Amino acid sequence: IDFAFKVLKSLGHFIRTRPTKLHVLVELVRTKIALRKVEPEDWLAMPSMKNEKMLAAVKILSIIGTAIFLRTDKSLYVTTTLWQVRQALKYGIAPFTTSSLVGYVIILTRRDKVDEAYMLSKVTTKLAFREDSMSAKAVCLTCGCFFTNFTRERLDTLVAPLLQGYHYGLQGDLNSAFHGLHAYLEARMVLGTNLVEIEEELKRYCGQMKDLQANRMMSYQIIMWQFVKNLLGQSDDPAQLTGDVMNEQEQLEAFRVAGDKNGCFIL
Repeated sequence: IDFAFKVLKSLGHFIRTRPTKLHVLVELVRTKIALRKVEPEDWLAMPSMKNEKMLAAVKILSIIGTAIFLRTDKSLYVTTTLWQVRQALKYGIAPFTTSSLVGYVIILTRRDKVDEAYMLSKVTTKLAFREDSMSAKAVCLTCGCFFTNFTRERLDTLVAPLLQGYHYGLQGDLNSAFHGLHAYLEARMVLGTNLVEIEEELKRYCGQMKDLQANRMMSYQIIMWQFVKNLLGQSDDPAQLTGDVMNEQEQLEAFRVAGDKNGCFIL
């Protein structure tokens, strides 16, 4: 991340790598002012980005976007997302703009601006399918449903888009694929799907992740797999996630050694 921001600085773009709460507030206000006359549908009519240095800058941020998002402190994710949204307004739509708009949707949702977030989420999905980018489609379908769309749509209508987002993610964005799969399986459980069927799906999808060597994603997903096995009575102690596919204490220690705070949180 630090190296990427040095490259951005060489391109003429200084972005604070350790923003304070005040910096976040300033970025929020600046973005709100910039968007005061912009309706969600207006994004569909914006021109393509032509400035080569800006294209390079937003591409760099899109590459390190997942790493920034996975940090415990989300301040940098917020400020870089807001910065990219404003650059899109000034310079036009880039192939990576959908990711920053999805980030802005998440920010709006967390700030209880749910109606605005939902409308922008639908528009962003249209942009993603217009670009025909597997990664963009995965981000929009999985994160849109995961963070926002469930507040305005029936849960059973989101199952298919989440699974579709997973398959798109396998072709371009494994992080989004995981989010989509996890949300898909959670939704299926809430909707009352037979646990035997869900366990069979988990076995199949974890096998796909193993084949792709997506070990970090698989280590997250086997937690749900063992959880379902526990519910099915396939463990000695239903209160411990230890059984055929994982050992709770060993997995927790592996997450700690790797410094994987997200893994510790999920477990």
